[in-house]
Amino acid sequence: MIDQKLISLCIKNDLNAKIEFFKYYHGTFSYMSLRYAKDNQQSETALFEAFDYLFQNLELFNSEKELSFDEFTKTHFIYGLVNYIRSIRNEYYIASTIFPQQTPPQDKSYNLFIESKLLNSKNIKKEDILYALHKLVPTQRLVFNLHVIDLVNIARISLLLESNESVVTSNLEKARFNFKHHIQNSLKTNYYNE
Repeated sequence: MIDQKLISLCIKNDLNAKIEFFKYYHGTFSYMSLRYAKDNQQSETALFEAFDYLFQNLELFNSEKELSFDEFTKTHFIYGLVNYIRSIRNEYYIASTIFPQQTPPQDKSYNLFIESKLLNSKNIKKEDILYALHKLVPTQRLVFNLHVIDLVNIARISLLLESNESVVTSNLEKARFNFKHHIQNSLKTNYYNE
């Protein structure tokens, strides 16, 4: 369990406290890193970079009282992942070139299972989800993870990526279509291999 004393020690750069903190969140955050990265190797680097970002920002916890500590750590870990992914190559950067900024409809649903006879959320395994995510191009994988899985709103994603909301929405639409297609292919392959 993470307590205030451990948090204080992490802020003071205590190595043993950081190791304990890392072990506590490792399971959850390593899977999250794997979702955002293109493969296992990139995932390991992303994990450590995002933890480093989180450690650098731990002292902000006391100023963000509206979040529980777990919400705070998840949020700042995600910000660390986004920063890392944007830093490794230009292909991850979503440039905003469309003006004026248009706000997408707020009632848009990105639920993959609405009106789908082929997809049943109960039949999808973790491996199929990772396969489909890794098949997405980096910008689509990034916005899909942020909005659909981690429930970050489009306006916030736009700020994180320094992009136009309509560009983010466009990437999200493409990601949704491609993700669904990859899931269907994976399920068909598994069906025929059984």
